[in-house]
Amino acid sequence: MPNEQTKTSQPSRKPHDQFFKATFSNKMIAEAYIRKFLDPELVQNLELQKLTLQKTSYISQQLKPFFSDIVYTCPYKDSLINLTFLFEHKSNPVPYPHIQLLRYILEIWESNIREKNPLQVTIPMLFYHGQEKWTYQSIMNYFRDLTPALQRYIPNFDYEFLNISEWPDEKIIALKEVFLVNALLVFKHIWNEDYILANLNQFFRSLEQHVSSAQGRNFIERMFVYLIRSSILKDVKIDDMVDKIGDPLRESVLSAYDRWRLEAIEQGLEQGIEQGIEQGIEQGIEQGIEQGIERGKEEQIRTTFKKMHEAGLALTSIAQFLAIPREKAQELLNELMKHQKN
Repeated sequence: MPNEQTKTSQPSRKPHDQFFKATFSNKMIAEAYIRKFLDPELVQNLELQKLTLQKTSYISQQLKPFFSDIVYTCPYKDSLINLTFLFEHKSNPVPYPHIQLLRYILEIWESNIREKNPLQVTIPMLFYHGQEKWTYQSIMNYFRDLTPALQRYIPNFDYEFLNISEWPDEKIIALKEVFLVNALLVFKHIWNEDYILANLNQFFRSLEQHVSSAQGRNFIERMFVYLIRSSILKDVKIDDMVDKIGDPLRESVLSAYDRWRLEAIEQGLEQGIEQGIEQGIEQGIEQGIEQGIERGKEEQIRTTFKKMHEAGLALTSIAQFLAIPREKAQELLNELMKHQKN
């Protein structure tokens, strides 16, 4: 049975897609997933030490609404096969996934033909973490009254499927692969704000031993940024989340948090300057368009300076970020302090 969760409106797919790609582009995590979820007999014949991440994507314009992909090649006995991680975008399951997957496999075969290579076997590994129930079925189940005489006309094939929302936490934790376990737990619970806030440390299990490595810090930071970028947490005070992370992970989390704040401020600044320019142009028609534009920019810089100061950033850092002299930053600070006293 699926885990019981508080259902909410689903956020934009972008942060989910980015974390999926960052996670499964990590060869160590990809290999762990393959070992845990593929047929052991198949795994036994894979030369996983030669598993190679490809820069190629086989997602066509027709498939973009459905999937993102991460593509690996790996020797299998005397041939080279594709192992593709496919992330399902839809908030509810598509009724006939084999049709989209067949298009995907055809994209690969057409690429093989263009490059004059032998046709390669592709193992699609479909990953789903949506809230709607999705039960795997074979392609033959799409057809009614399919006699043996008709079956040979159906392009019958399988795909590997994981609906992580249906897995109990204990079963995920039992996989014992630290990075894979934490990533799967985050994917499973990302829709449940109450669970995230009550069990934040659950997503950082056994990562203390990896915080000293670049790979470990990178994973911790990406995972935390995914948690805070998910719009399901838009009304949560992020500082409260940071406070729940214990040492020694706290430093990496704070680093990710500071970078996220700067990115958010930068995005706000770009949008605000655009709005400020438009407003400045309107206000500056009588005094001249150039003066109006400058006034719009100046007002947005003041607004952004105030936000960054309130976020606790140092004056020198703010000046560098806004590309203004430190003296100008000090002037804005004095002006802000004076305004607050009044």
